Amino acid sequence: MEASLYWLLITFLITAAAGIAQGLTGFGFALIAMPLLGASLGMKSAVVVVVILSLLTNIAILAPVRRHVQLGGMWLLIGSSFAAVPLGAWLLAVAPAAVLKLAAGLLVCAFAIIQLRGASFPIRGTRLSYPLTGALSGVLNGSISLSGPPVALFLSASGMDKMRFRANLTFFALALNIVTVAVYFGQGLLTVEVLRGCLAGIPGMLAGVVIGISLAGKVAESAFKRLVLLFLTCSGMWTLISGLMTL
Repeated sequence: MEASLYWLLITFLITAAAGIAQGLTGFGFALIAMPLLGASLGMKSAVVVVVILSLLTNIAILAPVRRHVQLGGMWLLIGSSFAAVPLGAWLLAVAPAAVLKLAAGLLVCAFAIIQLRGASFPIRGTRLSYPLTGALSGVLNGSISLSGPPVALFLSASGMDKMRFRANLTFFALALNIVTVAVYFGQGLLTVEVLRGCLAGIPGMLAGVVIGISLAGKVAESAFKRLVLLFLTCSGMWTLISGLMTL
């Protein structure tokens, strides 16, 4: 009994912290939850649990900011991302995953740090920039499951305010979540252990999201952008570490 209560408490704290990050910035749930839940659930189950909880998180975040979604550009981004996944899968088959992770991690860190230092990029939400960003995201998703950072960097560099940033990034992530959960269902990965992990994680996730959304309304635009770029730097560093560990 004590072990079960301890596990529930740890799961609550992990998902609450991840929910705060996601509610505040529009991403970061998997970055925080995956390595920690993987230690208690096993990586195979943790991956599925995190995707399901991310789906629920994104629904909660998108509801109050949905009017800020730029549907035309986002459908271009989502469509090109899905179309490029097979190319990413091919890259994974012909190139070492560690090399791909190192390259992606370096790029994410470099662009995030450059923006943190005050540099700007001449990126605007054009008909060309959305599909190009989506294609890069799809290639990375198909090869090393790293779809979010390219989109987050693009939205940040395009000068979106925090509400539009969170709305559009969440819309993109939700579309990927829905497709991924459907694939997991078809592969028989929605097991009793996964259901148990989801039920244990929902209370903390909901509490964290509520706190994160509340904080998002109080953070100044400049501080929000720096926070996003710091999270992206952490994401890139984690990808680098993951690549080094698999060399």
